[in-house]
Amino acid sequence: MKTIRFKILAVLVILGSGALASSSHAGDNLPICFIVGAGGGSQWTLEGFIPEMKSRGIEWIPFTPGNKGTVIERANLVAKLFQNKLDKTPNFKCHIFAYSMGGPVVRYLYHHIPLKVRGEKVHASSVFKSITTFSSPHLGTPLARWLRKYAPSYSRGVEDLSEEAMVKFNSPEFPETFSPLPEEIPSFSYLTFIEHQDEANTFLMKAGFQLIEQINTARDWDTRNDGIIPLSSQPFGEPLAAVQADHEYFSIDLGLRPWAPDIYEIQWKFLEGNLAGSPVFGDTANSELVHFADSPLTAMF
Repeated sequence: MKTIRFKILAVLVILGSGALASSSHAGDNLPICFIVGAGGGSQWTLEGFIPEMKSRGIEWIPFTPGNKGTVIERANLVAKLFQNKLDKTPNFKCHIFAYSMGGPVVRYLYHHIPLKVRGEKVHASSVFKSITTFSSPHLGTPLARWLRKYAPSYSRGVEDLSEEAMVKFNSPEFPETFSPLPEEIPSFSYLTFIEHQDEANTFLMKAGFQLIEQINTARDWDTRNDGIIPLSSQPFGEPLAAVQADHEYFSIDLGLRPWAPDIYEIQWKFLEGNLAGSPVFGDTANSELVHFADSPLTAMF
């Protein structure tokens, strides 16, 4: 197994478990509700991670709208899945872990789609106790239309993740879609990046890495990316760590260690208040850690 590097941001030194206690039902052993990406979910996220996380004492519940539809269409489908859950279990609450396109999807759902508990409309913050996104294109990706053409598994709607399209989710000039940071619950993000195309797991990621590098070089922008999403597009809320791996790291087993469930477990414990202080990734495996404890949060960007 190959070990991977983490870049830990300064926020980890500042933000301890106590900051979450009042807003995330710390210590309640809430389940993780996982919102899948554009491809509709992998075998791992839909099935394999369920027993893996159960072995760690964590309930893993995948929510998939399939692999078709715009951000808004997928958000409405995910909301229906949550509504089905609430109809059966009115007191249901969970931590949201959203991967890739799932990030913009859950942002829109949170701000624009009410849920119902016992027939009464409630805001999503009554159900979602935290939101953590993983490798999500919050500012979009220059590859959105390219993916629609050359990666059929992503299917219709992925063009909604273009840099131009994502403006409507990030600007108050578009109130019907504007989906800013939640004020009622804590939000976090994990980022992925690779430094060379040879680190990519697939030909698609290799080609994507090169394209983003070329596009952002021409624009004199940060060229770091994970083969699908620029690194600078991924922060949301409090960025906790950047993992040196390609875009698929949080959705399948790439043979890297630590692997996604290790990070999911650490983040869950952090949210539940079961860590004394901040997440410690070095305990998971012999990873090389690059600390930015004395640097401003912008050190990476």
